[in-house]
Amino acid sequence: MPVNRSCYSPKECIKQLSLLFTAMLIGILIFAGFVVFIIVANNGGILGSNNFSYDILKWVFAVLVAFLIPFAIIIHRKRTDSINPSLTLEKKLTLYRNSFIFKIMLIDLICMLNSLLLLLYGEIYLVAPLALFITYFILNRPYVERIAEELNLSYREKSLLKDQI
Repeated sequence: MPVNRSCYSPKECIKQLSLLFTAMLIGILIFAGFVVFIIVANNGGILGSNNFSYDILKWVFAVLVAFLIPFAIIIHRKRTDSINPSLTLEKKLTLYRNSFIFKIMLIDLICMLNSLLLLLYGEIYLVAPLALFITYFILNRPYVERIAEELNLSYREKSLLKDQI
């Protein structure tokens, strides 16, 4: 399905967002569970944290997180704020969907990189940030009220959106 394809109905857009969100969440949880299982089975990571590359990658990851989370939030907010209020509800939801996908892809990237660091080096304290990032991902779940609030929908559009869902 092309990303720029317009939604045929608000119900279809919400369904697409929910399906994509759920699929990405399941992927994160499966990969994180696999990584934790490997660490427990191996009694540590694949490489171990005694080498120099761990310190470098730890700081690179910290900088990426410090950059990507605000970047995802700011870009999503700018894209949703720039949506023209005179557009149809379907067009607004299509633009919102595209922005939301970008936002959760960046959060997913952070979760996957954290899992990868955990897999490579086996530092158990990396489980806490992973749990926080997964929680943050879950808190960004798309639901009708949040979408209506972020798009600043009129009362008529909100009721139309809720009625079709």
